[in-house]
Amino acid sequence: MIKSMAGLIILAIVTCINGCFFWPISQKELIGVYQSVLQDGTPGLPDGGTEMLELKSDSICEQNIALKNGRKFLARGTWKYEQGNVVLKNIHNSIDMEDKINPDIENTTGFQISSSVGRTLGGRILIGSREVTHYEKK
Repeated sequence: MIKSMAGLIILAIVTCINGCFFWPISQKELIGVYQSVLQDGTPGLPDGGTEMLELKSDSICEQNIALKNGRKFLARGTWKYEQGNVVLKNIHNSIDMEDKINPDIENTTGFQISSSVGRTLGGRILIGSREVTHYEKK
């Protein structure tokens, strides 16, 4: 009885995780506000600042970066969803190739990136899977 009960519990957990984790993401679900999150799950950027990204229903995206040193950057661009990726155009590139704050961030407003879309085990939508940061829907 205990063995079969443990098996049922494990099956229920796996089913829930698979149901949330692998459930397809629609374009409509992507609309909303995201924040940058470090690999360890801490919200923010490597310097201690913050980055917010809003995907709007009219294909406009707004990015708001506030670095720890007080510098702020705003960008208004566009986004589209294609084949499991979000393509963001005309935003700032906040992280450089060394996974640090981009020292030339103010000159990157024409930046374009295609990022993978997925879910956390709990079902929260993620954009990107960089080693240092990604976006999580709030």
